[in-house]
Amino acid sequence: WKINNAKLVRQYLGTSHIDSLTRSEIEQVAGVLNSMNDRRQFNRFMHAKQNTTPVVRSAWRTLLHGNGPLTQKMSVCAGRLFSFKRSSTQELLAHFDPESYPIRNLPVNAGLRFFGFDVSAD
Repeated sequence: WKINNAKLVRQYLGTSHIDSLTRSEIEQVAGVLNSMNDRRQFNRFMHAKQNTTPVVRSAWRTLLHGNGPLTQKMSVCAGRLFSFKRSSTQELLAHFDPESYPIRNLPVNAGLRFFGFDVSAD
């Protein structure tokens, strides 16, 4: 399922399709993110007034295809969208380009620390 989810995300959010992304496709992409498994979180994201289709397209385009430092693009994306913050942006990156951006969240970081890895941001 991870491979199919990654394919779906790449298909819908690739440069040739992201500008014509529909509301239904946004819902499908958000639906594959673990950070959206809580239906309350998913519904807050999907039904927030400020998360219009053009705004979501723009935020995701900036995150995935924009120029500049990754941390800045993540901040811009999270700042534009209601209920789509750090975990969601990291996970979207991981689904879009898993070779470059492995999934990293608090549980993964805790596991890495347990095995002796330094996961500090410095």
